[in-house]
Amino acid sequence: MNLTNAPVLVTKNLTLRGPQKSDLPALTQFVGSERMEKFDGFEGKSLCYEAAVAVRAWAGSLGLSPLISMIVPNNTRSLVLAARLGAIEESRKQHDGEEAILLRHLAHDHPAAQAQLAEVTP
Repeated sequence: MNLTNAPVLVTKNLTLRGPQKSDLPALTQFVGSERMEKFDGFEGKSLCYEAAVAVRAWAGSLGLSPLISMIVPNNTRSLVLAARLGAIEESRKQHDGEEAILLRHLAHDHPAAQAQLAEVTP
């Protein structure tokens, strides 16, 4: 049973979809764990990269402007990912009392974005 109208986006290694009722046991276990920030065994496999490339293409198909990321300066893994995606620093702002770097991502139809999409789609 789907709980949202979220789209289903498929990459070589992922199927991104909205939550389903059958997800509840795994979600409950995850939220109750000590390790809420990461999933064991899935770091370093470029899954966030694949997901971000797929979401950027989906957002573009809706006519949305190039997306932004706001990342705190000490979040080096997210900054590396944003750079890999071709995002460029636009400014630095205060957000919720912390400095955040505002990065603008490539438009979905930019040639580099299209090459990344071809790389991650089956």
